[in-house]
Amino acid sequence: MNLVERGNADNREPLSRERILEAAVRLVDSEGLGAVTMRRLATDLGVGTMSLYTYVPNKEDLLDGVIGIVISEIRIPVPEPTNPLGSVRGLLREFRRVSNLHPNLVPLLPSRPPATPEALRLVEAGFDALRRLGLDAGKAVQAYRLLVSYVIGFVSVETGGYFRTAAEAAFRTIPSDPRFLEQFPRLLEAGPHLVEWDADAEFEAGIDAYFSHLQDRSAAAPAPSER
Repeated sequence: MNLVERGNADNREPLSRERILEAAVRLVDSEGLGAVTMRRLATDLGVGTMSLYTYVPNKEDLLDGVIGIVISEIRIPVPEPTNPLGSVRGLLREFRRVSNLHPNLVPLLPSRPPATPEALRLVEAGFDALRRLGLDAGKAVQAYRLLVSYVIGFVSVETGGYFRTAAEAAFRTIPSDPRFLEQFPRLLEAGPHLVEWDADAEFEAGIDAYFSHLQDRSAAAPAPSER
């Protein structure tokens, strides 16, 4: 049963941590993080506010649980023994796919390191692929940090609309202000290209660029002692 179906379920269903977290995810998706309060969740669930604290002791725990629910939607690809780079790419694509399903939750990601079993399984799959690529444990950690920084950064600007908003604003201003001709010649020539943003292609291009770096490293690295 998906979250929408759960939201339409009979309010007499017994209260549980899972039910509370799913309600919180629906609320964030529809109205944003600012709408999430214990009082509002209790109203949506048809229960008393204090009854929520049996299952979620505070808002920090609630937000951690919400991230855990969303992370559980990421489908961990079946490991490809002969193509570890494909495994890493699959994980990054899945992270981006789920982030775009829940854009209002993306601002939470940098402040919520993996702590739930769902998140740890995702990290384990990433480290396994990086180790099978030929990186030792230390270099795998460096690769993990860089790839996480890349994918969270990308989905943050993508779901936040930064590039589309900035491009539209610049392109509207360029034709009406002759000062751009002298003051911002590079912005002027970039204007049409800013408007045409293929997010899918650029996401893949970023992965390709880092993969090229990883392949160079793995070619020079000794085979790991653990696989």
